[in-house]
This record gives sequence, C-alpha cells and structure tokens, in this order.
Amino acid sequence: MTETSPLQGQFLRPFWLLFGLGFLGILALPLILLPQLQQLIPQDQTEFSPAGLVILSLIQPTVLLAIATAVGLKLAPNLGFRSHLVNAATQGLKALAPLRNELPLAVGAGVLFAVIAVLSDALILPQLGEAGQALTITANRTWGTTLSTVLYGGITEELLIRWGLMTLLAWLGWRLFRRRKEVGSGLMWGAIALTALLFGLAHLPFVLAQLPLTSWLLFRTLILNGLGGLIFGWLYWKRSLESAMVAHASTHLAFSAIALLL
Repeated sequence: MTETSPLQGQFLRPFWLLFGLGFLGILALPLILLPQLQQLIPQDQTEFSPAGLVILSLIQPTVLLAIATAVGLKLAPNLGFRSHLVNAATQGLKALAPLRNELPLAVGAGVLFAVIAVLSDALILPQLGEAGQALTITANRTWGTTLSTVLYGGITEELLIRWGLMTLLAWLGWRLFRRRKEVGSGLMWGAIALTALLFGLAHLPFVLAQLPLTSWLLFRTLILNGLGGLIFGWLYWKRSLESAMVAHASTHLAFSAIALLL
C-alpha cells in the first residue's frame, strides 16, 4: 500500500478536482460559442471553420483555469476563504456537510439577482433601440444555452474570477497594506468591487461585436455584471466558493425559467 505524499494530498488532489469541474464548463462552451461565431463571423471572412474557431477559443480559458485553480489553492487559506470541495478532497466527504446550510442563501441570492437583471433590462434595453433587443437576457434560452451557462458561469467563471482573480487581488492588497494578521473588510470590499468591475469589462468585447458603444450600453454591461460580481464575491468571502458557484448557477437557471414564463 503506497502512502500519499503531502503534495498530492494537499495540492494535487484538490487541484485536479477543481480543475476537472471547471473544465466541464469549458467543454460546454461550444453550445453557445458555435452559434455566436456562425452569426458574427461569416465563413468567407476566415480560413478557419466555426468549429475550428471554437476549439481555438477553448485554449485560453483552459490555461487561465489551471492558473486560477493553483492561485486559489495557494493563497485562499491565508485570507480565510473557504472551499468545501477542497476540504472534502483533503479531509474526506464529511467536509461537504456545511454546504447544506449555505444553499438557501446562495439559491435565493442568485434568483433575486436574476429578477433584478431582467427588470433592469426591461428599463434599459428600450434606450438602445431595436438592435438592443438582441441582448435580452431571456432571449434564446435553449437547453444548450442553459447547460453551458450553468456549467461555465456557475463553475468555471467562479474559479476564474473569485477563486483566482479576487483571491489574488485580496492577497496583493493584504501584502501591500496589511497592518494586522486578518484581512480588513475595507480591503476585502475593494477586492470584491475591483473584481466585479473587471468582470463587467470582460463582457464588453462580445457586446460591442453586436452594437456600437453608447453610454446606455456601457451602463448596462457594467451594472448588471458588476452587481452579480458584488453578490457572488460577498458569498465567496462570507460563505464559501461553492456558495458563489450555486448562486451564479441559480441565476442562469432563473433566467431560463423566466424565459419560459414569458
């Protein structure tokens, strides 16, 4: 019987667990990327097929996912961030038990944000004219879109944005400004807000591929994605990585449910 090395038990096992879950989201991306690329990039304007472009587009998030997973495993414990999945990988399945108590808040927060986003869209999109209707959150919510957004948004993006980026920003701020061992709430809110802003800006290129930049378009992109980032970031800070994942996934499920009702 071979013994498990400390590196394998404390790093490699949770790394492959988180990376594997995040990679499921990347594998689901073609469900939404392929139709978008076929619409935005005519075949005669590129030497690659839409499927080839999709495959190429998966390389970058895969590399970033590996980096973010490693960054979170290295730095999150120093800041008090929790992951029940990491604890389960290193301590056993009983470490998942606390997640049950977090589920009502996480699901409720995700659904509430979805309702706010849909209502906001009803007020903002008319300011963008007829072309703005293509950005309606509840449009084209097929089963493929739902599956892809739940897996990629709920799991992969939370590993990239919260577990990786937010953890790194909080750690850098703590190292630069720390005056005590614990991370202050002001610094943590700064990391949450900056991460939410960057998350919103990251959505701009896709939006600008469909509409010219206007103040309303910029406002909608930053506010909606930024508000979600604040909610998911707070859950990551106060509860766990999995709470942020559940809330984010619940938001996309709620979008599809609202689309069916409408």
